Amino acid sequence: MAKDTRELILVRLKELLVSLADGTEIKVWRNRAEFEVDKFNPDGLVELPAYVLLDGDEDIRTVSSDKRVQTMLLKPQIFYIPLPTETQLNVGVGEDLSVRRYTMLKKIMQDSQLQDILGENGFSEYRGLQTDMQTGAEVKGQFRMDFAFAYVLNFNKM
Repeated sequence: MAKDTRELILVRLKELLVSLADGTEIKVWRNRAEFEVDKFNPDGLVELPAYVLLDGDEDIRTVSSDKRVQTMLLKPQIFYIPLPTETQLNVGVGEDLSVRRYTMLKKIMQDSQLQDILGENGFSEYRGLQTDMQTGAEVKGQFRMDFAFAYVLNFNKM
């Protein structure tokens, strides 16, 4: 049975997040529901800071003339949730978000293994960043990065 390209993309994204977190206290989760700062996991370790990968949506981008080959667009979301700062001054939070954004973008958008999974007809798009550093939000230094990954889904090869 052929491997599911959608799952291969998501597995690779999680591997990239794990490599970004290596040597830090950042945990990496896939499809993890919201969690509280005071909650502890079974090992007794605090669950934050964390990167969380959500699978996101998948849509058809294009359909070939035989309708058995489609270009799909997978739109995962990646979150960074830090430990809250000790004061409301949030000293260094903006700078930290910028560094994490840049590092994550470089890691994901330049990854040759991810590009190999997408194939020669696939592509990666960075779709933007949303932070909670704005009016009406929690202002804790969290962000969400949106991506889109196009790949060919060939029903004849399943």
